[in-house]
Amino acid sequence: MKKIILVILLFMPVLFVRADCDMNKYETYKSYADHITYDNEYSMSSGTFNITLYNVISGLTVKYDGKTYKTNANDSLTITNVEEGKNVNIYVYSEGCDIQARIITIMEPYYNSFYGSDICKDYVNALNVCSAKFTSAKTTQATVEQAIMNYKNEIIQDVKQEEEPVVEEVKVNPFKDLLEFAKKHWLKAVIGILSYAIAYTIFENKFRKIKHGI
Repeated sequence: MKKIILVILLFMPVLFVRADCDMNKYETYKSYADHITYDNEYSMSSGTFNITLYNVISGLTVKYDGKTYKTNANDSLTITNVEEGKNVNIYVYSEGCDIQARIITIMEPYYNSFYGSDICKDYVNALNVCSAKFTSAKTTQATVEQAIMNYKNEIIQDVKQEEEPVVEEVKVNPFKDLLEFAKKHWLKAVIGILSYAIAYTIFENKFRKIKHGI
């Protein structure tokens, strides 16, 4: 039963193809659709994007946002007034068939109105919000001011870290200290010991003579 359902699903697109749809012709147009290229240009005057498709040969139909577009003599067509931040799906069909030959997906960015502005002129090389002409999210005054504030705070923190003296942790090793002390004062210690031994010997000899009445 599962195999039967799988076969039906595989051939379902063909079941709903129009009677006048030549599948061999469809495959040919599908390969043509794969060669379609496009330009995505922003219009400053309207604040929208214009998408121009190229290599749209005769026999291919383009549909977008409920509208159907036909190619011109140069095998190109233009879709105008596409909003910022919009997820665009452009559907390409072959002549005589209701099967999609290709879907062209474009995620429109947002124009950064602060690009080249006075507030950003000192941060072009430091902040993406100031250097990018288009961004994936809408840029606001608050966004730019916050980014500049964060950048300044990072600089202040870096300066403080450079100015603060680096305190190295000193590990105490009593055996090492004792050895160093012995190296520095060994001569004094030897002289002291010898002096004590000599004095003790002389005193002991005198004490014996006095004791024996010598």
